[in-house]
Amino acid sequence: MTIKKETLKKDAKVLAADTKAVAVEAAETAKAAVKETVKKAAAKKPAAKKIEEKVFIQFNQKEATPALLIERAKEAWIAAGGKKSEIKSVAVYLKPEESMVYYVINDSAGSFAF
Repeated sequence: MTIKKETLKKDAKVLAADTKAVAVEAAETAKAAVKETVKKAAAKKPAAKKIEEKVFIQFNQKEATPALLIERAKEAWIAAGGKKSEIKSVAVYLKPEESMVYYVINDSAGSFAF
């Protein structure tokens, strides 16, 4: 049995075309699988819960929050002649045993009663 070269060439071309089609199909299937996996992973990721956090300072029937103390320090600094637009840094120190709040705004110190 002899096989002609032309028949072999035809069969080789058909085989190459089939191989290429299979490779393209496999690549598309792999892409689809990756997309599906990414979608599932994104869907399973739980949404981050926002935790409400509050801090209260209580001493001798007095109560304040850190935000309130910072705001009062800014108000005291402005009342002493500072400008709100010039505030660059604020540090607040509470001394409950003295019932005083000390603050440093832009390297200027001051205080007010707790």
